[in-house]
Amino acid sequence: MIFDWGKAQQPKDTKAGWTGSLRLFWRVLTTALVDGQDYRPFSDGPLVRAVDIEAVRAEFYRQYAADGPDGQKRVAKRQAFNKALNGAQAKNLVACRESGGVQWVWVVTPEES
Repeated sequence: MIFDWGKAQQPKDTKAGWTGSLRLFWRVLTTALVDGQDYRPFSDGPLVRAVDIEAVRAEFYRQYAADGPDGQKRVAKRQAFNKALNGAQAKNLVACRESGGVQWVWVVTPEES
């Protein structure tokens, strides 16, 4: 019998890092990417599937549950979206780049990070 105490390989989880409050953002983004387009953010970089951040924002607002008067709901949804986007960027789960007046967003693959 041989024991190899080396580092165990973990299976790749496409949702790794998308914890708690980021799950709704992940679900909305991956759904919106279906209607996105192939995009090369950097001339020497890979081709990615990206979508206009405004499409993601609109769908996030539709799916995010907020309570209270309309003004409070708008503020809560905007804050939740910004927090989720910033959190996903901080964890290197998504990347954004403005091009041609459009703010593109895409999921970062482990190879890109």
